[in-house]
Amino acid sequence: MQISYQNIDESLNSLDKIYAISGDEPLFIQETKEKIRKKCINAGYTDRESIVVTKDYNWSYLLKSSENIDMFDDQKILELKMAGNGPGINGSKVLKAYLQQPTESQILIISLEGLDKKTLSGTWVKDLQKHSTFITVQSLRTSEITPWIIQRAKQYNLEFTPDATSLLLEMTEGNLFTTLREIQKLSLLHPNEKIDYEKMANAITNSSIYGVFDLTNAFIAGNKKKTIKIFEYFKLEGVAELQILGLLSKELSNLYSVKTTGSTKNIFGPQFYKDRLLQASKNLSLNDIKKGLVKVADIDASSKGQGTQSSWQGLRQLTQLFF
Repeated sequence: MQISYQNIDESLNSLDKIYAISGDEPLFIQETKEKIRKKCINAGYTDRESIVVTKDYNWSYLLKSSENIDMFDDQKILELKMAGNGPGINGSKVLKAYLQQPTESQILIISLEGLDKKTLSGTWVKDLQKHSTFITVQSLRTSEITPWIIQRAKQYNLEFTPDATSLLLEMTEGNLFTTLREIQKLSLLHPNEKIDYEKMANAITNSSIYGVFDLTNAFIAGNKKKTIKIFEYFKLEGVAELQILGLLSKELSNLYSVKTTGSTKNIFGPQFYKDRLLQASKNLSLNDIKKGLVKVADIDASSKGQGTQSSWQGLRQLTQLFF
């Protein structure tokens, strides 16, 4: 059975043995899993195991886990998170066998996050659609984010003025996880209040809008405006120079590897990250990447007192090197 995540509540009136959640919006995938999990726990499935599936994952464990459950007569939730990679040939075979004969004492929840169209067109996905409750999660269009913010604010007994809503949207840049976190924080700071621009600005100023990987994602994507914005934010927040340098150094090393080999085979990470690296390597010359690595060495030397340029100045130049 295939349904949209908006209809998950109705479908949970009776539990299925297998759920698959597919999409690119992490918040909605997480919320969908939480609803299924809560229903399972209420039904007596109190044991839970969560596994992140990598390309080296031993899929035979899925069948072995089922055998162990039958042996001890447990009620279990098994969650498999597939991010960026499909199950492969062997995994597809094991998954197909399990789908045809699922374990009575186990609820299997599989989340498919950030998979490309080619991977999602595989036979194993069609098997999931046929033998599970297959839930499709769609990302919000830009025009839908503002109404979503207003609706979520109401859930927390808050009302935002239009300019406060616009500020929140601008600062969180459509990241729904971050946006929801800010709404939750505002509900604690100003319960049951109307949030104007000033209250919103004060709340956002005192929180961490960006994570460290937001910087590298913007850097690799070639988004100059966002890269500089995050970099300056980190400086104000007091993030250590060497921490930022280490992150950018890793990205440059990965870019160098992809550029010189023409492949992401030796790169660790989900498929969407590898695709982004591959695209960035096509847009950059090998000489540009080498300049970046030399710049990394110069900044490292400056951080140890062996250069005349400040580390922050060098990092700022590095973040703008390819733009």
